[in-house]
Amino acid sequence: MFVGYQFNKEGYSNLLSTFAENGYRFETFDISNPAPKTCFIRHDIDFDLDAAVTIAKLEAAQGISASYFILTSAPFYNIFEQNSVAALRKLASLGHKIGLHYDVTQTHESDMDKAILKEAGWLSNASGQKCEMMSFHRPLKELLRGPDEICGLISTYGKKWMVDAAYMSDSTGAWRFGMPTEQEAFINGGPIQLLTHPIWWHSEEEVAPEIRLREFLEMQYARTISGIKGNSTVAIDGIEG
Repeated sequence: MFVGYQFNKEGYSNLLSTFAENGYRFETFDISNPAPKTCFIRHDIDFDLDAAVTIAKLEAAQGISASYFILTSAPFYNIFEQNSVAALRKLASLGHKIGLHYDVTQTHESDMDKAILKEAGWLSNASGQKCEMMSFHRPLKELLRGPDEICGLISTYGKKWMVDAAYMSDSTGAWRFGMPTEQEAFINGGPIQLLTHPIWWHSEEEVAPEIRLREFLEMQYARTISGIKGNSTVAIDGIEG
């Protein structure tokens, strides 16, 4: 029975170990299909690439390759900024796959295919790894359990990954469908798509999701101030130099 369920690095490592100890092997979406005892780790990076790198290193240390889906329209990071490029290339160098996390609200439905291909190209250039897969950010209902490929990219919301494999997610900093290791699919050794968001797991200590987000906001504020200082000599009242 899995007991190390804390939302921190140790808890995540324990979760992966429990899967492995129960005979699961970890695969990426581009090289395997759902089969008994396979787990496809998916990370949607809505907030923080640094958190993604922290988790990626942890996985690599355990011999695991995962799939990281990057939100190219993210309000919190720019995939072409120097530190972001370094983070993306670090993910690739650790043996992980990089896919597109596409926000359907950013374009008109009639332009979606064109936008997906454009953003996948951006991501390939920034990461140095060809983008071959995608997930949706805030997906429309009609996209769930839909085609297995969209614009030539593997869709993690396709029927293959949402029906043929069990879907488990930590979207709000809690397991939406219950602890993965207590689910019927895990107990019976079925294929699993395990969606996690590194922002919930990347620290040493477990904290509540709202505190985690407040910590992230404080970090983003510090980054913004640093960026302003690095690009402007204009003094801002209330901000120390």
